[in-house]
Amino acid sequence: MNENKQIIKTVAVYGRVSTANQEEQETIQTQLSAVREHATKNGFNIVREYLDEGWSGDILERPNLDQMRIDAKKRLWDAVLIYDPDRLARRSAYQEVVMDELNESGIELLFVTIPPAKNDEDRLMYGMRGLFAQYERMKITERFRLGKVRKAKDGHIVASEAPYGYTLVTRQGERGDSNFS
Repeated sequence: MNENKQIIKTVAVYGRVSTANQEEQETIQTQLSAVREHATKNGFNIVREYLDEGWSGDILERPNLDQMRIDAKKRLWDAVLIYDPDRLARRSAYQEVVMDELNESGIELLFVTIPPAKNDEDRLMYGMRGLFAQYERMKITERFRLGKVRKAKDGHIVASEAPYGYTLVTRQGERGDSNFS
């Protein structure tokens, strides 16, 4: 028997994008491309993909994350491969909850952007990255809020829908074009 032969693991993939803008820019496809390349390079066999498009990492209840957690208990695969810990969750505590569940089920958690945790120091670094992701999420939320306040002060209507009795007319063309309206 060849002892140098790499053990091929069956893996599930989890991916998430939170905004329509990210969906339009196909960032989930970018994540999946990197994850698939990582899987191929490491001899992993992807058996299932769990994708939450349009779901914030600031909440734990997401349809495909929930299904992945249920399936992990059934041990349908050996590991879960995710692009980056902030795709799992934007809150450190939520990352810990899912990591602990997977660990208790005997499922390894792998990321493309960082190596697997080998010791307590590595696990601490995961936690710190989770805190930074949570901080980044709070900063993004605050920037959006300040942008909406500025637009409102400049006399713009800030709403995702037209006010009652009005029809939303989207702009056509680019600024500077004669067709811009």
